[in-house]
Amino acid sequence: MQNTYSVLPIVKKRIGSQRAMVMLRITFNGRRAEISIKRKVDPERWVPETNRMRGNREDAKEVNSLIDTLIIKVN
Repeated sequence: MQNTYSVLPIVKKRIGSQRAMVMLRITFNGRRAEISIKRKVDPERWVPETNRMRGNREDAKEVNSLIDTLIIKVN
């Protein structure tokens, strides 16, 4: 049997909150698990097509770098 997996960074916004939590969604053979990377971002600066934060500010670079590092570790 072939094992399949994927790793996708997503944001989850809570009702009444100004910021959204960044999560890693790991899917293995159709079963999903979500893990928080313990970073909050402005949902307006999140680009769903690339699953990264927009901009060159320090906070965007830090979050994008952390996402890349965690995906590499999971792979």
